[in-house]
Amino acid sequence: VSSGKTIFETETRYIFGAEKISVQISVSTTQAVNDLVTLPRIGMKLSAASRLSRLTWLGCGPGESYPDRKAANDWGVYCSDVDSLHV
Repeated sequence: VSSGKTIFETETRYIFGAEKISVQISVSTTQAVNDLVTLPRIGMKLSAASRLSRLTWLGCGPGESYPDRKAANDWGVYCSDVDSLHV
């Protein structure tokens, strides 16, 4: 929110399958974004049961990645232990 105006709108979709859970997040800007000098970074926090110890994702990786650092990570399918991904 900038000066009481909504800057981002998000849509989150959860898909629960027999052996996997998929999360799709879409973020779009509103007209109020034009009032900002720079865009803030957008991230997500996900909590899961401790018995879920492995994570597979499609996207930039394998480390922390933001659009302004996209050259630092390659697009692909990655798999890792959940404990090693906590930032």
